[in-house]
Amino acid sequence: MTQATERERGSAPAGAPDAARERATALPLAPMAEAASGPSAAGAAVSGASRAHGSSGAARPAPDAPKLEVQGLSLSWDGRPVVADVSLEVRPGRLACLVGRSGTGKTTLFHAIAGLTAPDAGRILLDGRDVTGRPGSIGYMLQKDLLLPEHRVLDNVALPLRLAGVPKARARSQAQERFAEFGLAGTERLYPSQLSGGMRQRAALLRTSLSGADTLLLDEPFSALDALTRADLRQWFLGQVERLGLTGLLVTHDVDEAVALADEVLVLAPSRAAGGAATIVGRVAVDVPRADRAGLMLTEKALHLKAAVLRLLGEDW
Repeated sequence: MTQATERERGSAPAGAPDAARERATALPLAPMAEAASGPSAAGAAVSGASRAHGSSGAARPAPDAPKLEVQGLSLSWDGRPVVADVSLEVRPGRLACLVGRSGTGKTTLFHAIAGLTAPDAGRILLDGRDVTGRPGSIGYMLQKDLLLPEHRVLDNVALPLRLAGVPKARARSQAQERFAEFGLAGTERLYPSQLSGGMRQRAALLRTSLSGADTLLLDEPFSALDALTRADLRQWFLGQVERLGLTGLLVTHDVDEAVALADEVLVLAPSRAAGGAATIVGRVAVDVPRADRAGLMLTEKALHLKAAVLRLLGEDW
């Protein structure tokens, strides 16, 4: 019923201080970097978005090969180990969710996978290509939607296209074509302050998808929403993943959210072998078809899945 692998041995230190981590999270991120001064800003985002919209002569990976692969990643903060020897794989069209308590280094790990910080050791592969330290290769959506308040919703959503060099009129046209499928029709000329929280997150996800990336990192994207909106948006998001063929890695400290969304839950927790550093201590497979996820959280199966995750989180290290 619940498939939790054996406890994984590893090492990695606790997360960076909250204030420092919050400052890092507020920085512009590629490829949908929130460039405060428009398309000329965030050079890394420009190159990342351009790669996403350009052509590549690289050979296609085998159909069963991982889409995203993290191999032996270790990171430190101010000389103190934060994450050690983290390895994971996400197959095409699948969603994996990284769960951990606050301060265990989840966001620090995400920054490295996104190419925003260089790891001390290990590498990140996307479609078999080494993208370690290369921002813009993977789409990154934060908990904060970071919509630019002085720009209308349409121009916010079209930002990745503008960063990729698409002329303004064409970028707006291409972005507007996608508004209806994201449930945003009629909001094009509104400002972010005129949208509900759920609508803002839809706009942020549409903007991320327009970066051209089909692999997404999502850092607690629904945590700022009320419970009812969050449940509705989860179901909507799973539908978008299925329809667009997206691959995703989410981070959360909400076990319910992890079970509701993920195909596999990866538990990040301190490890005694690592001197208290964070590593992946276990995995729980959520073998429930997405078509059956709507009522999953009210079932006995969901309770078993949550219990398996909580046991891994609560084990005495």
